[in-house]
Amino acid sequence: VDDRVIPSRFRKSRLGGTMLLASATIWMLLALTAAAWLWAGLFMALGAFQELEPALYFATVSLTTLGFGDVILSQEVRLLSAIVAANGLIMFGLSTAFLLEFVGDVREEERATSSRNT
Repeated sequence: VDDRVIPSRFRKSRLGGTMLLASATIWMLLALTAAAWLWAGLFMALGAFQELEPALYFATVSLTTLGFGDVILSQEVRLLSAIVAANGLIMFGLSTAFLLEFVGDVREEERATSSRNT
């Protein structure tokens, strides 16, 4: 984590590390939310849905791979649901990798700081 972006005195505290992790998690959630909105917009542009709410609901359920099945696509565009699910798997995997790397960086800096202080 770069000192120009986040001052090291903030990162060194336990509260600072927790706040950074919470911020990174919210940022990833916002990215996933944006993906759901983009898919919903595509579904509406293709005429799969006439209203935003069912399009956004279907996109979210598909992106998270829940796949409730209470809202379905027409035969012309139903293959898109598999692409949305695959996109969701990739995005959740990347989000997990990013957050694990981020936690590792924060812990490494905490260890380095504590070893310098002893």
